[in-house]
Amino acid sequence: MKMSIGKSGQYGFKLANELGEFVHFYVDAATGKLFFDRRKSGDISFSNDFPAIHEKLRTSTNDELTIRVLVDVSSVEIFIDDGQDIFTEIFFPEKQYSKFEVQMDGVGERLIEGNMTAVKRIWGS
Repeated sequence: MKMSIGKSGQYGFKLANELGEFVHFYVDAATGKLFFDRRKSGDISFSNDFPAIHEKLRTSTNDELTIRVLVDVSSVEIFIDDGQDIFTEIFFPEKQYSKFEVQMDGVGERLIEGNMTAVKRIWGS
């Protein structure tokens, strides 16, 4: 996905299921920080440290943001700006995520390009 972002607002995506569980990745345009929130991702009872928001400063200062997302049942790889920044995250939803929501809530933003491709399983179903 590629989007043009403004100087303020949040831009990213949310993976969710019908139980209200979700993970949320976004960039805050005003601060230039990248965030991954897994506080409501599903089973978080096994560790007090697991339900957290991970953050890092975005390397690029370009107003065009590219995000490539690879999702599995319990993990996600996020490549930001052609791999300048990368997040690898795990989560344990009670029911598999079935929704992908794009977030663009700033001023002057627009989605330039977006597509989804299913990857076939290599193991039996």
